[in-house]
Amino acid sequence: MFSNIAWQCMFPTWYLAIDMQLFLVSPILIYPLWRWRKCGISLLTLVTIGCHVNILFVFSKDNSNTNHPHYKPWIRAPPYLVGIWTGWFLHITKQSQFKLSKITVAMGWMISIILGAAVTYGEAYNTNQSVLEMSSELTATFGPVHRIAWACFVAWIIFACSHGYGGVLNRILSWKGFLPLSRLTYCVYLIHFDYVLIYYSALRKRFYYRMFEEFITLFGIFFYLFALAFFISVSLEVPFLRLEKLIFSSKPKRNTLSIEHHTS
Repeated sequence: MFSNIAWQCMFPTWYLAIDMQLFLVSPILIYPLWRWRKCGISLLTLVTIGCHVNILFVFSKDNSNTNHPHYKPWIRAPPYLVGIWTGWFLHITKQSQFKLSKITVAMGWMISIILGAAVTYGEAYNTNQSVLEMSSELTATFGPVHRIAWACFVAWIIFACSHGYGGVLNRILSWKGFLPLSRLTYCVYLIHFDYVLIYYSALRKRFYYRMFEEFITLFGIFFYLFALAFFISVSLEVPFLRLEKLIFSSKPKRNTLSIEHHTS
């Protein structure tokens, strides 16, 4: 866990520590789900509610220093817990003939779209120049809810596509062209903040924020980030992954029968 978030070599790496901590803790929650279902469900429910209550308490206070709430594992845990719930539910429904009615599927898509839109555009009013910050009441409401709401939005898409309720969206997300891009996303995540910072720091003229300029800038940065991530992945990530597989993979067993046949 980082002790001083203000001093970092690469800004996005703070989440890697949190993700690793949640990964190490997850077997404590996943194993009871597999071994003792009722006990596991009770434990996971208790942890999910406890994290959410803790977030509600934190965001109800005036936290001007984001080092306290923003970078803590228990603040980021609820979306991770939603992922555990989703994976467990997909596991128990994998072998069964799980069917949903058309009304249930429509309700699921409607609720998920509402959740995704609310999280995406919930702070749109805050772009008004006359409003400098959110009220404490809205912060206490939006802060604890928006991450878990977005996780539920993504969880429904995964569930619906896995059980044949994705329709056109499932065909789009299953496009094979996303496969090479998905292998570059980790490198893009590591370098994107520094690249954007360098880009805007290198500007030598006044920049006016308009929709068209932002649209062009967005796709330009997007293209260069993936191009740069490709060279980083090919030169660093892929060789080390191959070396890791070479070191830790078990050696193939020789066919003793074929050896005896050739020697005889």
